[in-house]
Order: sequence, then C-alpha cells, then structure tokens
Amino acid sequence: MPGVLVTDVTSLRTAVTDASGSFTLTGLSLGFTRLVFTKSGYRSTATGDLDVNPGQPREAQAFMTAASPTEVSGKAEGVVSDTAGNPVSGATVSVVGVDASTVSTGSDGAYSLDVPFPSGFWYVLHEQKAGHARAFSRALAASAGYRPYQIAHDLVLPAAGATGTIEGRVFEPVSRSLKRSDLWFRTPAGIHRVAASDSLGLTVPNVPAGPVWDCLGVRILPANGTLTIRCTGEPVVPPGTRRLAAGGMVVNRYTAEPVAGATVTFVNGATTVPVTTDTNGIFSYVSGPVGDYSVTATATGFITSDPWAFNATDNQENGNYYGAAFWPEMEQGSAAITAPTEGALLTSLTQISLTLRSRQ
Repeated sequence: MPGVLVTDVTSLRTAVTDASGSFTLTGLSLGFTRLVFTKSGYRSTATGDLDVNPGQPREAQAFMTAASPTEVSGKAEGVVSDTAGNPVSGATVSVVGVDASTVSTGSDGAYSLDVPFPSGFWYVLHEQKAGHARAFSRALAASAGYRPYQIAHDLVLPAAGATGTIEGRVFEPVSRSLKRSDLWFRTPAGIHRVAASDSLGLTVPNVPAGPVWDCLGVRILPANGTLTIRCTGEPVVPPGTRRLAAGGMVVNRYTAEPVAGATVTFVNGATTVPVTTDTNGIFSYVSGPVGDYSVTATATGFITSDPWAFNATDNQENGNYYGAAFWPEMEQGSAAITAPTEGALLTSLTQISLTLRSRQ
C-alpha cells in the first residue's frame, strides 16, 4: 500500500511507503520503539514494542483496512502526572502521526483531545514538557462503531534525568523460594540485563524514572524511589509418587502487581484442590493426579478468571512442570443515571444503567 505515513514513536522520525508498500526508517534511538501507520480513509494501526539494537536491522509489517464512511471520530482524555502522582500542567499531548492533534494539560494535569480518525483503529499518544523526559502511551484501541467513542487513559511524564532503584527478586516457582538468577527488564532507554550475584536479591541503581516493563507488565519507577520486580525462574520439580508440578502467578492486570491471598483451584475429575498465593502472588501444586485439569483463580475484588486447562503426565526422570499466569478482571460497579431517552424530549426522563469500567 503506497502513501502510508510511518512514524517512529520514540524519535518521531517519519517515512512514507513507496509503490510496493515498503519503507525505511534510519537513525532510530536505541532501546525500543513502536511504529504508527496512518493514511487518509484507512483505520490507523500500530505495532507492539520493537527492540532497536545497534547494527541489527528490524522488520515491521502492518495491515490496514479501509474505514467505513459512516464511522465517526472520538476523544481521548485523561490526566498527565509525574512519577510521584502530581499533576503536570502545560504538558502537550498529541496523537502520533497527526500534526493537528495537540492540546495542553490544565492546572489539574487533565487533557481532552479530539482524535480525528474513524473508530476501529489503534493509536499512540505522545506527551512532552520542558524539563521532563518525553513519553508515550502503549497502543490504544478505539472501539469500532458509528457513534463518537471516548478513550480514558492517564499518562506519566518523568522529570528529565530523574532516576530510581530497581530491586529484583527471582523465585523458583514450585518451592516459591528465592533463587540466584539473571534479571531482565526494559525502560524507554532499552533492555537491561543484570547478571546474577552471590546474593539472592539484585539491586540496580540509577535506572531512568518512568515506565518499566518487567515479567508482569508495565509499572512506574518513581524518581528517587524504589520499584521491586518479582519474577519466577526455572522450575525444580521434586521427586514424588508422581513427579509433576504446576504453578504460576496471579497478577492485577491494571497495576501489574502480584495478588497475594488469591485462591487458585485445581480440578481433576473428582479431585478439587484449592491453593493460596503467597505475598509474591505465586501459587504451586505438587504431585497431584495425572490427567486433565481445569484451574481458575479468584480473589477479593476480582472476577473469577477464565479456566486454564492442561493435561498432566508423570515424568520420574526430569519432572513435568505446567505454568501459567492469571490476570483476572476487577469487579465492575454500576450506577443509575437519570437521562433522556434517545430521541425523546428533554422533559421525558428515564433511568438507564451504566457499567463502570477501568481506564485503559
């Protein structure tokens, strides 16, 4: 597809596809980035995270579909804050690849941005302010439909040069005990690999404040603060009547923090075994019966997860391990709102039900 504008989110470099649909972007900042693809009359799209390493060309592809003439544009709104949670006023927020879509945050850090594209597409928000590091959102999905959509997404803008400390903890998932292991995490500056030390924990100072991607998702490292990363490493299945084990973590999908005290229930025929996650959100189950399992996770304030299914077999030589992570949805609330029925006179009021959902 020719004539597609391709924008590198990190450095805001651009290229336009040629007659064969090909493009080349050079001079990208090392670390990682995302690419956004836009063309008039088509739904825009964006890639996931792309690693950018020296001397290693990276390929990226996108598929775009034509927008329906009846689809409408919408809004993105939210609050820009620093890593301490304080609102940032005077920050500019824009849609990557759209020059005209720029607004400034108010004294409360709030922004409301018209997104001049039809629904049913992916886009990325970019924010900046003098004295702060530039930042960008993950790819956000606009709901497809024929009414104006509204996306709520808060943004974090770290101070320029601000750093914090990462504390890493790697656990053996069956015994749930600390183990010596390398630690990997990612910041907008790139991928960080910390070699295992003689201690069971790793401390990494002078990490750029702001978003940190680890094994559980993205979280915020506060300036001059500490963020603890908890991950599971290689499993060790102990000897037993049946040498098999299952385990994993329960994680809050909105904060990427482990959920302690969750109940994970293993069901195999007539056998039902509940286990509880520890303070690190880890659960494990050892030497259960072989066969088909259905496993669910639940916790206070969360909806019971969709089941995880696997077939367990015995392996006396090396042990079989079955692992998974649960990301249960938080419970939804509801509210009664008095509003006019669509198409009715303002004097004709009715009660409608509104489901409250979390921000993207």
